[in-house]
Amino acid sequence: MSRTLILRSRNDHWSIKLNTRVLVVTGVLAVLLAASSVLALTSGSHPTSVTDVLATLVAPDQSELALIILEIRLPRILMAILVGAALGSAGLILQGLVRNPLASPDVIGITSGASAAAVLFLWLGGVTGTSLLLAPVAMGGAFVVALGITALAWQRGISPARLVLVGVGLAAG
Repeated sequence: MSRTLILRSRNDHWSIKLNTRVLVVTGVLAVLLAASSVLALTSGSHPTSVTDVLATLVAPDQSELALIILEIRLPRILMAILVGAALGSAGLILQGLVRNPLASPDVIGITSGASAAAVLFLWLGGVTGTSLLLAPVAMGGAFVVALGITALAWQRGISPARLVLVGVGLAAG
């Protein structure tokens, strides 16, 4: 049996119903994220103590340690958190759209389309190093494949099962 917590405003304009199990799991995951972030801030080729990291975060100066923490490690950690949240949200949206908990961009072929477009761009363009156009080309390939999956699965509307089956078939191809 699940226990719920209900929060209401004084004048009952809004109320929120929260599942206590979800709150506990979210709290534990937030603590793990904070602990791993502190570990990532202190470890590396120039290991530092937690107190030095906190002192640098509270009162940054022009030292080498401040450069390492504020210019290299902290942006990398924040970007990892944001990218992870974006990928999780994208997966949740896709699973909600097709109403299938197994659906993901790699299962239905969108990732394969992005990869194929990037490889085709590198092969035809003769690019040997990194290119600023590689990411937009990969995103365009993913978009084209998503449109193709939608077009092939369309039959008086889109059935989630048909969308997943067409995507899996296209990914295999």
